[in-house]
Amino acid sequence: MAKKDKELSKDLFQPADISSDKGEELGRPEISYWKDSWNRLKKNKAAVLGLITLLFIGFMAIAGPYMNKYEFDETNYDAKNLPPRVPGIENVEWLDWLGLNGTRTVAVQGADPEDALQRGIEAFELDGIDYTHKVVREYDASRPNPDERWAEVEITFNDYEARGLEEHYYWFGTDAMGRDLFTRTWKGTQISLYIGILAAAIDMVIGVAYGGISAYYGGRVDNYMQRIIEVLVGIPNLVVVILMIILLDPGLIAITIALTITGWVGMARIVRGQILKLKSQEFVLASRTLGATDSRIINKHLIPNVTGMIIIQTMFTIPNAIFFEAFLSFIGLGLQPPLASLGTLIDDAFKSLQIYPYMLVFPAIVISLLMIAFNVLADGLRDALDPKMRE
Repeated sequence: MAKKDKELSKDLFQPADISSDKGEELGRPEISYWKDSWNRLKKNKAAVLGLITLLFIGFMAIAGPYMNKYEFDETNYDAKNLPPRVPGIENVEWLDWLGLNGTRTVAVQGADPEDALQRGIEAFELDGIDYTHKVVREYDASRPNPDERWAEVEITFNDYEARGLEEHYYWFGTDAMGRDLFTRTWKGTQISLYIGILAAAIDMVIGVAYGGISAYYGGRVDNYMQRIIEVLVGIPNLVVVILMIILLDPGLIAITIALTITGWVGMARIVRGQILKLKSQEFVLASRTLGATDSRIINKHLIPNVTGMIIIQTMFTIPNAIFFEAFLSFIGLGLQPPLASLGTLIDDAFKSLQIYPYMLVFPAIVISLLMIAFNVLADGLRDALDPKMRE
């Protein structure tokens, strides 16, 4: 026989409180669209890491130029081309591979290793300075003719000590004019971010308004406005920048005007396409029936419904503008001295890459992190702001 089920005590049960006014009560807390999007964004580890990276770079762009005693345009030819030196790290031997201890390695050639070493000591004034050396190459030292013999020696020494600058610390080193690269890198990041944010602001103001008006009114208005966009699309940005440089001096003003002329076209097209899909829906018809003006319908009903797409496009616009400015500066059409951006710093460092590679490393790392972080965050926002991606 099957075992009988144990009888349950009536004390374990309570009568349900049935009330008509609680028939439509929500079973879980109400959550807004933006809070739901933020919760989904937080689950994307890559996007969160990109956001943290951008916040850190933004903080350093603001505070970095004031973290040491050097001005971004302060020259000191006695300290030109110094390697990086960071207090605390310089005395940690297992971190020597980072190259942040102020040491410099030079290759010197001579008739034999002793001659090469002596030439290096005289050239870099290493008398009384601690150094190490090693023979890199030695060509046919057995030949009787001295002109057919040569050797190459690598000498490693503390460049700060050799120049009598033991009290100075240039965290990213110095350039050919003795300017502190730490200060210039973050000042350049500040200018590059300004250009990126300016391009985003132009997109938000001109592109959104232009695309929204064109799509909402349609007909002949849309036809004329889209013909203007087609003309602007056919003009490359580089041509516009060159024209501005002819009319004005190369610099920040020319780049700003060039971005104002053509930078908003992509945003206008995206907003137009989205509003064309929304303007015939019922909530727009209801608002128009209730007597809402055209500006209110656009600002209160249509634009908020394409906000997610606007934010995503803006996040892609900023790195594109930064890279565009860096490209212009690299080819000599960007900012002019003493101003510096990441593009100008990379351009200056590229000229002496084989001799002083550290000049290129730091601005290249910063601009690479900016590009990656913005694109990763934009991908995360695209997934978070799209309700279709909600699980």
